[in-house]
Amino acid sequence: LHFASHVGRVLCVENTATHQSKVNMGGKMQKKGKTGNVVKYITRNKALKKLQVSLQDFRRLCILKGVFPRDPKKKVHGTNKTYYLTKDIIFLSHEPLLQKFRDIRTHEKKIIRARGRRDFAKIRRLEKHAPMYTLDKVVLERYPTFQDALRDLNDALCMVHLFADQPANDKISTAQIEQSQELVRRWQLWVSKSQALRKVFFSVKGVYCEAEASGEKLVWLAPLKFSRTTPTDVDFRVLGSFLELYTTQLHFVLFRLFAAIGLQYPPKINVEADGSGAGILAAEAVPIAAGTSAAHASDDDKQDASASNAKGSGEISGRRDTVASVIQKSSEDMPEDDEQGGESDDEDDGDDQGIVSKNKRQELLKNVKVFVSREVPQDIVMMMLQSMGAVVGWQGEMSPFKETDEEIAIQIVDRDFQRHRYINREYVQPQWLADTLNWATKLPTSEYEPGVVAPDHLSPFVNNDAEGYLPERAKELAQLAGQDEEGEGEEASDMESDADDSGDEEAIGGDEIGQKQELSAFEAELRKEVGDEQAAEGASTNASVVGGLKKRSKTASKKDSQAERQRMMMPNKLRKVYDKLSAEEEGKKARSSALRSKAKALKKARS
Repeated sequence: LHFASHVGRVLCVENTATHQSKVNMGGKMQKKGKTGNVVKYITRNKALKKLQVSLQDFRRLCILKGVFPRDPKKKVHGTNKTYYLTKDIIFLSHEPLLQKFRDIRTHEKKIIRARGRRDFAKIRRLEKHAPMYTLDKVVLERYPTFQDALRDLNDALCMVHLFADQPANDKISTAQIEQSQELVRRWQLWVSKSQALRKVFFSVKGVYCEAEASGEKLVWLAPLKFSRTTPTDVDFRVLGSFLELYTTQLHFVLFRLFAAIGLQYPPKINVEADGSGAGILAAEAVPIAAGTSAAHASDDDKQDASASNAKGSGEISGRRDTVASVIQKSSEDMPEDDEQGGESDDEDDGDDQGIVSKNKRQELLKNVKVFVSREVPQDIVMMMLQSMGAVVGWQGEMSPFKETDEEIAIQIVDRDFQRHRYINREYVQPQWLADTLNWATKLPTSEYEPGVVAPDHLSPFVNNDAEGYLPERAKELAQLAGQDEEGEGEEASDMESDADDSGDEEAIGGDEIGQKQELSAFEAELRKEVGDEQAAEGASTNASVVGGLKKRSKTASKKDSQAERQRMMMPNKLRKVYDKLSAEEEGKKARSSALRSKAKALKKARS
C-alpha cells in the first residue's frame, strides 16, 4: 500500500508538469507563457501600462511612428482585445517623444492647479514656457529618401486639402486650418510653376487631380467650395495627429521641389493680391539668388516668411524653420559620392518634371489671355490655366488685365446667361479646360458654350482596356486629339469581337429552342424595317447563321469539357486562383454589357 501511494503521487506530479510545460525538439522543457503568441503579441491595455501613457497619447504616438494593430490567428487573451506586436511596443518605449508627451501632460496639470488657485501670473508664465516638440527626425526615419516621401504623398495632400476647407470649431482649430490653407496654396503654386498637372476630373465628391513629380504620379482630391457642417461621428483628434505628421512631411517635400525649379521656399504672399481674390496667384515665386543654395536661405527671407505666417501656431511655424537646417545637416553627413549622385538625381528630377523639355500639355494655351469669372472655382481653374501656359486674369484690382480687355481670347464662365458678351472672345465652361488638359489637345469650344449641355465628362483615371468598354465620346476625343485612328479602330473592333464572342458563348450555353426564338424575333424585326423581300433574303442568311451557331456550339462544348477536365486536374490552390480569375472575367463582361446597354438607352432617350 505504501508503494502504491508513492507511485500515485509521482504520476500526479508528472501530469501537472506536462500541463505547465512542454518538450521541444531538443528535449528541453519549455514553460508555459514563454513562447508563441503569448510573447509575440501584447494587448493594448498592457502596452499602456508598460509605456505609462494615456490612450490619447498612445494613439498619437502610434500614428506618428507608423505602428498599427495586428490580428493574430490565436488570440490568447480573448477575441475582444486589440493586439500589438511586442517588438513594436519595445520600439516605442525608446522614443524621445514619450518624454515630451509626459512633460506636456505635467505642464497641463500645473496650469490646471494654478487656475484653481487663481494665480494668473503663474498661468501666463507657464503658457509662455510651454514644452515644444518637432517631428523632423520622425519624418526622416519614416522616409529615408526623397522618393519614399513622394510615394506616400497622396494621403498627405488629400488630408491637407480636406482640413483647408473645413470650418473652425471646437474640434478643428484655426491654426490647423490656416496651416493647411498655406500648404495647399504652396503646393498649387509649385504645380502651376512647374506645369506638372496631368489629369483633372470634376466629380460629385470634388476635383480629382494628378501631377507628376520626379517620375512619381501624385493623385489627390480637392473638395468643392461649399458651406460645410462638421460630422459628429468622426474623431478629429485622430485626424489631427495624421495632419501633424503630414504637414511636416509636406514642408520637406515642398522645400526640395521648390529648390529643384530654382525658387525660394516658403514663397512670399502678396497681401493686396490675396485680398483682391487672386488665389494661388497671390503667392510670389521668388527665384534663388545665384551662387546660393536652397539650404542656405537668407535670414531676412526666413524672418519675412515667419512674419507673414504669424497667424499659425507657434509649434507649426517653428517647425518650418528647421526644414532647411535638417536637410543641410543630412547633406553634410552624406559622402561625396552620394552628394554627386543626389545632384544628378536632381537634374533627372528636373527633366522628369518637364522643366527643361516642354511637352504638349504645357503649350496648349501658351501666352493666351484667359479671364476667369468669379463664379468659377478659381484655385483649380487657375492651376490648370497656368499649367497650360496661359496668362490669367480675374475680377479684382490686382488683376493684370480687366474683363474689358480686347486681347482676351477665352473667358471661363459657369452661368447660363451673360449680360454682355464680346464678339472677339470665346466663352466656355470649366469642363473644357479639364477635357483639353486630359486629352492634350485644344478641343472645339462650340460644345462647351454657356447654356449648352456639355458632352460627357469622361474620367481620365479609368482604364478602358481593363473595363472592356470604350465610350463613344472617347472615340470622338481620340480622333480630335490626332491619335492613331487605326489603333483605335483595332481596339474598337477587338472590343466588338469580344462582345460578339461573349454573346455567342451565352447563346451556346442555352438550348436550341432559345436560339430559334431569337432568330424568329430577328426575322420579325427584319420584316418590319426592311420589307418582305429583304426579310426573305435575311431568312436565307439566318439559315447559314444557324449552321454556324451549331458548329460553334459543338466546338465550344468540346473546349468547355476539355477546360473542365484540366480544371479538375489542377491542385486545390491553383483551382481557386483559376476560379477567381474566371469570376473576374465574367464580371468584366457583365459590366461591359451593362455599360453598352446604358449607352444605347441614353442615346435612344436623347434622340
